[in-house]
Amino acid sequence: MNRTFQKTRQGGVGLVEVMIALMIFSMGMLGIASLQVISKRSSFEAQQRQEAVWIANDMIARIKNSGLTSSQLKTYYDGKDFAADPDNPPDSPSVDCLANSCTVAQLVEYDLISWHKNIYGASVEASGQNVSGLSNAKGCIDVTESGGETTKVTVTVAWLSLTKMSGTKTRVCSISDGGQTQREVSFNTFILN
Repeated sequence: MNRTFQKTRQGGVGLVEVMIALMIFSMGMLGIASLQVISKRSSFEAQQRQEAVWIANDMIARIKNSGLTSSQLKTYYDGKDFAADPDNPPDSPSVDCLANSCTVAQLVEYDLISWHKNIYGASVEASGQNVSGLSNAKGCIDVTESGGETTKVTVTVAWLSLTKMSGTKTRVCSISDGGQTQREVSFNTFILN
């Protein structure tokens, strides 16, 4: 008695194989979506940091170009803090110092209000809305007289980030309720008297 074996072929793809393929595909799509979210968040954080650096450097340039003495810098700039408060937008300066000649007090007022507008995001508008600026930002200026031929000026810009950082840090320019989401950039410059 001879037995003959017939080879049986699978006639189609089984349901299990289709489900496994769909599961692998959906995991890949979730990974791609997650990478996209991380990329968007990182891009936003980089843009915020770039804006903060620009705002701080703008104020340093204004102070350097003012030609003020050490005591004038201390009088006009030291301890100035500006927060981006939507309920309290910055005023307009009394004199436009780009178009008119100004006194020292008017120049300082113009520079501080212009800087406050940058922090607030009012430097660029579209359809009457501020479209630039930082998230809940604050700017701080500290002037330290060294008693010698130089004056140290520290300009700090702080803002709130989307992500928390671990650890604690002493803040130069503290935002209320900033906590672990607060970021800041701080620049020092020395002005010759």
